[in-house]
Amino acid sequence: DFRGVTGRGGGGGGGGGGGGGVPAPAGSEASRRKEKGIEKVKRRRHPTIFHQWHGTFGAPIFVLFFLFFLLLLYGEVFVFRSHVSDCVGDRVPSESAKHFLIVADPQLTNTYSYKFDFGRFEWLLDYYCDIFMRRYSQNFHSYLRFSGVIFLGDLFDGVTNYLHTLGRALFTPEEYGNLRRRFQWVFGRNGDSAGMISADAAADGSGDGDNDLFHYIYVAGNHDIGYRLNRASDQESLQNLFKENFGPLNQVLTIAGVDFIVVANTILGKKETQQFVEKVSDSAKVNPRILLTNIPMHRPGESFCGVENPDFELHFGDGYSYTNMISQQATKYLLASTKPDYVLTGDQHEVCHYRRPEGIEDYVLNTFSWLQGNPWPGAAILSLYTPTLVQGEATKSTKIQMKICSFHNQLYVYLGYGFAAALILAYIATIARMRYFSHSLFLWLTVKVFLQFFGIQIGLYVLLHLIGV
Repeated sequence: DFRGVTGRGGGGGGGGGGGGGVPAPAGSEASRRKEKGIEKVKRRRHPTIFHQWHGTFGAPIFVLFFLFFLLLLYGEVFVFRSHVSDCVGDRVPSESAKHFLIVADPQLTNTYSYKFDFGRFEWLLDYYCDIFMRRYSQNFHSYLRFSGVIFLGDLFDGVTNYLHTLGRALFTPEEYGNLRRRFQWVFGRNGDSAGMISADAAADGSGDGDNDLFHYIYVAGNHDIGYRLNRASDQESLQNLFKENFGPLNQVLTIAGVDFIVVANTILGKKETQQFVEKVSDSAKVNPRILLTNIPMHRPGESFCGVENPDFELHFGDGYSYTNMISQQATKYLLASTKPDYVLTGDQHEVCHYRRPEGIEDYVLNTFSWLQGNPWPGAAILSLYTPTLVQGEATKSTKIQMKICSFHNQLYVYLGYGFAAALILAYIATIARMRYFSHSLFLWLTVKVFLQFFGIQIGLYVLLHLIGV
């Protein structure tokens, strides 16, 4: 009905009298009012989604929309930045400081991670496994200029999970290649290939680290090369595969005046590792030493795990291709041979800091992944402060500091999304019921607006992932 819009003169309808039938000149005030009125009528006939929302639910629906988007931003962006910022603290790069990100047990999920088959949805599980770790990894590198990343073993799931139930211990070349690409995507640094071995690792497994290089140091874990596998040929094949892709199983790297001693203690009894440990034992200790290995050292039962995890106790346990600490005899042999000041291990997916009677700081570090049984994953920052002049005299050796970092509970984030969505659904349903007493109209409006609301939010969520935040 365009009455009152198309003509304002005279009687408004006929061709007589007040000139109502005469069109207003183009560009005149009357013409502009006419066009504006027609647009209003068109909008009333074809209102946008937002006009519909406002007409039925008022301004609160837009407040809820904005608040839910803020919740998405927090869960997908700011919660990661907040935890990394708290962890990094006042650490700043300088000529006298080298910082290393310590990653334990990322264990990228795959077909053999669980008893049940996810089928066509496996890619979704893999993606949410990877994106969590990638966001933390990228945020660490954006907050602090690291000199390297140290991986304490168990890079991929598989060997000790359900791969052996199929009668084999190795991934197919296609499976391994896919895991390798995912690993590079998760931990790559602005285009770096995280799968490349450190450029400073010499062919014989020892070398002096160039302080200007970015160091990737890999420790082989039981998920990578197995532990006491039934077939020796499988163990050897896994070792060769690890060497081809991640470098030596055993090596010594000297960086910033500290000797990093990498030992594959899952094969401590094998000739290759024994010869390496004996070689280290015969060498004179000149620098502070950090022992990097996968399976924790033996410790007395009910040992206190430090203020970082006071409720956790590390007890002995083992299974197929698995043990949660090496024997007491093996521990004494390895510590006496390598003479470390610090020991960094993983495997347990929990933090446990134990100060040994010899004065050795022994750290078992948390899993980096939120899908490995511990809802509160984490990482660590190892800082090396090289000798500097203090009151005119040089300090004797490099100072070593460890900072344990705790991540957020990702399950809480997704539960938060679900709880907020339920509240919004309740609001939409309540207002719809007040406007429409007809049961069918009430249900139709509730479902329609809920799908519109979260259809847009899901689009924004996908966009956040596509732009790589």
